[in-house]
This record gives sequence, structure tokens and C-alpha cells, in this order.
Amino acid sequence: MKQLIKWFAQNSVPANIILWMFIIGGIISIFTIQVELFPDVSPDLIKIRVVYPGASPQEVEEGVIKPIEEEISGLSGIEKISSTAEEGRGVILIDVIKGWDTDRLLDEVKSAIERIATLPKGIEKPVVEKGIRRFPVISIAIYGDADERTLKNIGERLKEELKKLPEVTEVRVYAVRPEEIHIEVSKETLERHNLSLIRLANIIRKHFI
Repeated sequence: MKQLIKWFAQNSVPANIILWMFIIGGIISIFTIQVELFPDVSPDLIKIRVVYPGASPQEVEEGVIKPIEEEISGLSGIEKISSTAEEGRGVILIDVIKGWDTDRLLDEVKSAIERIATLPKGIEKPVVEKGIRRFPVISIAIYGDADERTLKNIGERLKEELKKLPEVTEVRVYAVRPEEIHIEVSKETLERHNLSLIRLANIIRKHFI
């Protein structure tokens, strides 16, 4: 290293030429390297959303998600299928093989779902659409000396305000437990009305959920 420094000190002309080469190269790189904050990416997945009012996650899984997955699993162009079942709704994500015609696969998925004759009558028409796998850019933590409902309401209000920004495409609130209502019924009351817990639960689900 000392010999190199000594050589540059004794040969100022070559040293200046090399220095200017680095400077010019850096300037050229600034104008030629493409930098994108939000790069243009092609759709890489297909999303299927199904609403099944009043259904439990297990009913959504057994009655909706499994039949759809079985029907579309044989289609070409699918890399992976993943799904989630929640109270009253389900989502199926189809990862499309890179380079595959997503529009064609989208039409095939729609046709496959229309062929299923065993879907429950109570479901809404499945929504099938192209999507882009998004990754969170900013995470905001909401905490404080307040009850869970208050924090949830603050999060929902903040979500609605952020969605008004033109640069924001999606906002989600995580780690929020769904609200629950607990009903306690004595054995004597059930017997008096000739009810079982399962039947009572079905009545409540049908009329109030």
C-alpha cells in the first residue's frame, strides 16, 4: 500500500487520469442506472375471494375452499395454491409460474369454478381476479394505556386516512382479535325449550350473524 501511494505521489499525471476516469464513470452511472421506487411488476398470482355469510371457518374450509382447490389443482401454470378460511369468508391464492399467461389461467380458473355443482347455496358468487404479491413498506405500531377496542378503533381510523393518500394502494390492520359475544345458557333453560347447544348455536348463527 505504501509503494502504491508513493507511486501516485511521484506520477501525478497518470494518477489524475485514473481519478478523472472514476469521476466520469460515476457521473455516467448516475444517468444510466435505472432506479425505481415502485417498479412495474407483472401480476404473479390469482386471488379467489368467496363470501359465505354465517359460516364458520370449518364450514368455509370444507364447503368452499376444498372443492375449489380440488377443481383447479390440475390446471397448468400453477406453481402453488394457498388458502385461508375465516368466519364467513375464504381466500385462495394461486401462485402463477413465472412467464405463464396469467390471463389465460385466469379464464381457466373461472371456468373451473363454474363447473363445481357442490358449492353451498348460501355463498356469494366467487370473485376471481389477478393480483400482485405486495410486501409491506411501512409498519405502524399503535399502543398505549387503553383497552383493546379503543386501540382497534384508532387503527381503523388511521387506516381510512392512509387509504386517502394517492400513493397508497393497500392498508391492513393486523393483530386485532375479532369481537366476540359470549352467551351463557343453563341446562334447565335448554331443556325447557327443547333445545341443544348445537341447535341453539345454529339458530343464533342463522338469524344474527
